[in-house]
Amino acid sequence: MTDLEHSFEGSDGQVLVVRLPGEIDHSTAETITGEFSRLLPDRTDAAAVLDFSEVDLVSSIGITALLQVRERCLDAGVPLALAGVPAKLTEFFAMLRLDSKFQFEPDVAGAMAWALARAGA
Repeated sequence: MTDLEHSFEGSDGQVLVVRLPGEIDHSTAETITGEFSRLLPDRTDAAAVLDFSEVDLVSSIGITALLQVRERCLDAGVPLALAGVPAKLTEFFAMLRLDSKFQFEPDVAGAMAWALARAGA
């Protein structure tokens, strides 16, 4: 995996939306963290959404990558929302007590609305 499918959304392209691969594991984690950091807009009204609609598996290395993405967003003051997380993965996050670390929204549109409402705050 060399790059992530992504787009810049919002009225001014301030929302980075990244479609995550089917498996977030040792083979994709480094790409996710590296590409996310490279792509994140450097602006005060930026927001970010991780689209989980295609994700089937998140390994322990994948969890670490997601926490690194979260830290990058916190450091930059960028709100981050997770969109379309399948129920089995939502339960997995809850079991690991990570459900309080992320904002879960049912779809990309809801995640964008949540993130935009907090961008630049």
